[in-house]
Amino acid sequence: MQTSGPSPSASHGQPGSGDARADAGAKSPAAGAASPDRADRGEPAAISLDGSELAPLDRIFPVRPRPFLGLVVVVALGAWLAGLALAPDKAKFLASAEWQFMPFYLAAHIVAVRLFISTYTRNFHRGIEHFEVEAAQAARGVRSVLGPVGLAAAIVIATPFCYLDYLYMTAPESRYSRMGEAHAAAVDLLMWGTWVIEWVLNALIWVMLVAFLVKNCTIIQKYPFRAPIEIAVHERHYRPFLQMSAQGATIVLGFGMVTILYLWATGGELTDYAGLAITAGLLLTGFLPPWLLLRHKVRAAVERETGALRNAISRAMWRDQQARKAGQVIKVPMEQRLEEALAIFRITHLEQLKLNLGRAEARAIAIRLVAPFVGVAWQLTQNFQTVSAHFQTAWRTFKTLIGN
Repeated sequence: MQTSGPSPSASHGQPGSGDARADAGAKSPAAGAASPDRADRGEPAAISLDGSELAPLDRIFPVRPRPFLGLVVVVALGAWLAGLALAPDKAKFLASAEWQFMPFYLAAHIVAVRLFISTYTRNFHRGIEHFEVEAAQAARGVRSVLGPVGLAAAIVIATPFCYLDYLYMTAPESRYSRMGEAHAAAVDLLMWGTWVIEWVLNALIWVMLVAFLVKNCTIIQKYPFRAPIEIAVHERHYRPFLQMSAQGATIVLGFGMVTILYLWATGGELTDYAGLAITAGLLLTGFLPPWLLLRHKVRAAVERETGALRNAISRAMWRDQQARKAGQVIKVPMEQRLEEALAIFRITHLEQLKLNLGRAEARAIAIRLVAPFVGVAWQLTQNFQTVSAHFQTAWRTFKTLIGN
């Protein structure tokens, strides 16, 4: 909504508020196959199991959801069958809670990584469509993070957790029922191998969350909206950046429920609680800085916009007062009065839009993370003594590793 009277340039040429193109819905090359209507309204991409072109790691698995899920089932079931073949005592293997739950937990990790990659890359594309930045420039470095560089970083991050899990497996007081009596048998090492894969996948999610946090903050801080600020805020062009974390919270909710079932069935280890807590913590961290930056960006742009409108109204009123003092009869055209009324309405509207930015997404994240946190807290209270003993063991191991 533009007024031609009191604010001929209120929405144009303002730094940080966009350049007010004639076509406010102009698309960047990042639009891809996205629906123009959804993109224009700032709607986020739906959560999907489809592969992402930005992720080299996705090339390992099929792009389409059904073949992908089929391969996940083959991998998880294949690992379980390999364990059954290696087990010296088949009855003990079949009675093991760890091995009963292993295929489901491994599959949940693989699916969670695909969902995070798909959700974050698609919303990232949707988000950069509405900022003055080229798609190729915005996506620089994303392929590396979702490829060999990110995988290498994930392996490094996962290493201490894998080591702690190995100590847990070989410890005499471990809840894990080893197939080997005196030492870990080949089947036990296979189980530890699945734990290693799960930790690498967890760490890959952490690397991705941190990388997109940096990317999102850089784009929000450096580049203006393509559309005028009123359109950008009203149509929520900022929303895809915030929906990354909101939809990520939905994924964590599902994955957290699987983790809670795993902890309930097997007892778990301290690192299992830590892994879920780190993922949820990084998810919150990934939401707060972009949210605060967007609020600051929008607040500054709205203040410039409303300031320009108020100045235009004030100048018109001052001219009327001066004319009356000079004894002139003022006949104000109806069009000008309407423009002034519309300017006042726009000021109120912009102020309200500024206040509501991101509240729905923040509320969605809080609600979706409650269940995993409550479930983990309940498990911790039920197994406090065991978890405390494991924590002390892990702390002693850590001090030994650093030489104290």
